Amino acid sequence: MKTRFAFAGLLPLCVLSGCLSVKTHSTVDPIYMTLDVNLKVQLERELTDAFGAIDAASDTIMPKTGESEG
Repeated sequence: MKTRFAFAGLLPLCVLSGCLSVKTHSTVDPIYMTLDVNLKVQLERELTDAFGAIDAASDTIMPKTGESEG
């Protein structure tokens, strides 16, 4: 008889403990980045000018392949 009362007393506790809920909240924050694009463009222009001068000089010394005389 005592075990029935003990079981009857523990049963609601077990049932109620299974009804716990956990809520989570997550936020999505933006990532800020700073890029210096001007430096890349300036460097690309300088390299194009430098290699363009080298290519032009090599074309005057030796014609491009595929261009044959006569």
